[in-house]
Amino acid sequence: MVFFSDEGAFYPARIERVWALSTAHGPHHSEIHPKVSNSRVEFTGPTSGLATWDMEWNGATVSMKVRFTHARPLGKLQEYLEGPLAGSRMFVYYKPAGDRTEVRVVADLRSPTMSDGELVRAVRHFLQYEFEEDLHYLETALPP
Repeated sequence: MVFFSDEGAFYPARIERVWALSTAHGPHHSEIHPKVSNSRVEFTGPTSGLATWDMEWNGATVSMKVRFTHARPLGKLQEYLEGPLAGSRMFVYYKPAGDRTEVRVVADLRSPTMSDGELVRAVRHFLQYEFEEDLHYLETALPP
């Protein structure tokens, strides 16, 4: 188990647009993240559900399954059920900062296939990739 924390990333948008981006991940996951395939989201409640997708991870295609719970306006809990992060729990929370929104992540990371050091490096890379593609979608495709 590794405690992980990352902060200091900002979306150039108010929190309402960031929540619109988060909501768009359901029907538009493959548009937002082009390296993702076979994406499916099933809501199991008004603020929770399961997301599955395939993606490249360290040169191989892996299947991910995540249980998510939105806790507006604070953030969202992601529980990784399958894939290289199986057993990990991550909370992504948002801090309004005027016309921007700060994104912070805290996590209890686990992996059935990676050492602690490999796990931290992989998660940092994964989060950076997701953030950059979210930012691109926010700036180019999400209506203001």
